Amino acid sequence: MVHTADNAWRAHIPLMYREDFLCSSGVARWNEEFPRHCVVSQHDRHKTKSVLVILFLIAMRNIKNNRGTFTRIKDRLSSALKSPASLFRRSPEISLREDILSWKKSPHSLAASEYGGSDLLVQFLKQQTSDDYVDFWLESGEYRWTRTKPGRKRDIEAQRIYDKFVYGECPRKIAHLEKMCFVSRQGPTGRDVFICAQAYVGTNFPKDSYKKFLQDPIYLNLLKTVSSGATQLNE
Repeated sequence: MVHTADNAWRAHIPLMYREDFLCSSGVARWNEEFPRHCVVSQHDRHKTKSVLVILFLIAMRNIKNNRGTFTRIKDRLSSALKSPASLFRRSPEISLREDILSWKKSPHSLAASEYGGSDLLVQFLKQQTSDDYVDFWLESGEYRWTRTKPGRKRDIEAQRIYDKFVYGECPRKIAHLEKMCFVSRQGPTGRDVFICAQAYVGTNFPKDSYKKFLQDPIYLNLLKTVSSGATQLNE
């Protein structure tokens, strides 16, 4: 953690709630670093915001597939907007319409979509907030949850994220993050180097983002288009 005599930036620290964190270790670390801005617990149980659960599942999927964070909608989803009926013939187990309807069931159903539901949510979230917030949250999460031993490769990845979103006047700099994370240029970098910064950035994602996504034209128009294609296919 970088400490400074100038504490004016602390005025920008938002009120943090347990729902802004994925785990209790994140809460403990925040309270340790910012004892005057301790996390507020509204409920006895730790319930994370739905949008953070989805982003976590996206990050874990990216790690599993050994690929970086992506923002485009999958080719099949793009094709659906042009020719919905064609996709019904490609998925014998579940139709595109059934998959899209399942997104309403739970954040996990959306994240598990075979047709890029989580990718579409990422696009929506970037429109609602910013590319930088979403990309930093995902990239710092992938860094934290990737099971690799401390070493040069891990240090380089931490430095890459730091230089991209935090350091100096970098093009994608997010304000105040330099006070919430630190990448050592001398010794090994810890897994939790971005844990406070990630939680801070996550506060920019509205609590009801998942619900708003399901009410937004980006989802409703897709559902309408695909439903129309299904009707034509059955005629």
